[in-house]
Amino acid sequence: MFTKSKYTWVLVVIFIAMINILYASDEKNNIIRLESETSVLIQNENLDITDQRNLLYETNIVDTSNSDIFVHQKTSYEDIKNSKLIEFDNNGNVIDDNILSRFPDKNELYKINKIVKTADDGFLIVQNSDADLPVNFTVKKVDKSLNELWTKKFDNKGTLILITALTALNDGYVVSGYGYDDIENGKSKFVAYKLDNNGKLLYNIEHTYDANFMPFRVISNKNDIIVCGKTYEGNTENIWITYINTYGDISWKRNFTNCTILGQSELLNNNFAIVVNSNKDLPKNKFRMMQFDLLGNKIWEKIYTPPYKYEQFKTLCSEDKYILLCKYSTLSDHNDEITTKYRATAIDNAGHLLWEEDVGILKNKKIEDMKRVKNNTFLIIGTGNDIMSKNDILWVGKFITRKYILR
Repeated sequence: MFTKSKYTWVLVVIFIAMINILYASDEKNNIIRLESETSVLIQNENLDITDQRNLLYETNIVDTSNSDIFVHQKTSYEDIKNSKLIEFDNNGNVIDDNILSRFPDKNELYKINKIVKTADDGFLIVQNSDADLPVNFTVKKVDKSLNELWTKKFDNKGTLILITALTALNDGYVVSGYGYDDIENGKSKFVAYKLDNNGKLLYNIEHTYDANFMPFRVISNKNDIIVCGKTYEGNTENIWITYINTYGDISWKRNFTNCTILGQSELLNNNFAIVVNSNKDLPKNKFRMMQFDLLGNKIWEKIYTPPYKYEQFKTLCSEDKYILLCKYSTLSDHNDEITTKYRATAIDNAGHLLWEEDVGILKNKKIEDMKRVKNNTFLIIGTGNDIMSKNDILWVGKFITRKYILR
């Protein structure tokens, strides 16, 4: 009887292994599976330009909370900048190729910089001067019918401010970036404005660090924000994590010296993680990941050795893990062409590596943003290049994460 039982288990293991091999060999059943994709040719709105060469210099996912997807893209041609808000349905079909064309008060002196979707299905918009040195900016609220509800203009009294983030909170919004009192001295500081849902200014704060400060990412925790950024002076880079409460006060700061930030996650079970590389003590093909709680305590720190040297990380969270989209480059043996590739890596809440896999569809694309739609589904947006027109093409893909039977 023992012999029969032993052979039965052997057959079961072989059967599962064969299913796993077949499952893994099917491209439709990879861990990262493409569900839908679409491409949109980026066109310049200025009709006076004949031989147009449109370059996408920034794009981000505005909202995925409902059935539709909103993507904000900014393009440039020489000194002319254009901004579009494109609406897609859940299958990647374009519903409206430029919602902004229907917005009220098209002020040519102010260009739309950042957009977020509001709880009432309207939009909050940050506009700033189209000049090389933006000083003043406006914040505008429109409802879902694109009717303007209120506009607030902010005069920074000569301070140069570059807006890098617009963050939605439970009790309002934070417009943030970095600024200079005197650009010639080269020392930048973190600057933030918090407004309530009716446009009332709740705080305007400035925080200085030990050297030039550049914000990397701002994430929200209810009414507070967590700012991760870097300071640099000469060839030295340091990382700063700052927790700013609802009143604009600093609750805590953490500093990591002589390292470069590569990625920062959103909140995962009231924790968040950053991805860094060290300028000294780590070989170039390794990276370090650290997880923190909301009090700034480090929960764990892990060092990972990937098969390639990663150049960039896009980081998001599902309900129980971090997903890193890691960019790397390879050089062709024949024509010395550089190929850009991406590899997805999943790490659980305890820092354990779950799986990693190349995402072939992203080859030679420039990935700009990645957001979760629901637990196992997320969006990736970026650009490719149209061979015929030589223009950039906006690319949007919806993916689902799956699991092998055996790993």
